[in-house]
Amino acid sequence: MNFLGRSIPLKNQRLRSWRSTSGFTLIEIIIVLVIISLVLGLTLPSALDLFAHEGLRESARDSASAVKAARREAVIQRKDHWLVFDSGRIEVYAFDNLSESILDVEIADGVRCLMKPWLQNDWEKLDGQRVKVSKRGVSEPFSILFRSGEAYISYRFDPLTGGVAEEENYFP
Repeated sequence: MNFLGRSIPLKNQRLRSWRSTSGFTLIEIIIVLVIISLVLGLTLPSALDLFAHEGLRESARDSASAVKAARREAVIQRKDHWLVFDSGRIEVYAFDNLSESILDVEIADGVRCLMKPWLQNDWEKLDGQRVKVSKRGVSEPFSILFRSGEAYISYRFDPLTGGVAEEENYFP
């Protein structure tokens, strides 16, 4: 129809043009949901593994910090210090005062720790082992293994600096 020189669309034409220009079809929504579920299905397991091994990483980092702190305290105080390793913790003591720990690091639940003392080939459970850190900052070489399931982190400590000299890790 023509009203004052303009054509007026019929009711059905207006409805059809409105439907075709706005919104998504059901097929488009389903395709997007399938793509999102595929992406989540591929990335979620690896993201969960990162969180699962966080306790292992944190225990290893904190233990490395405890070794460096023992060296630092021994040099600053000019006193020999002990690193005392137990199954669930690592503690730093002044050599002449084993009743009061300077630093106490807890090992996360589910993380097993083993230690390889200097000149030994076998890993031992952490059960009261001690490593002396002299007032000159030198300790005997040793390694610590942190294990959670199949995953592990192994540190070999430098006897001069107290830092991590070698690191080995495996995360399946």
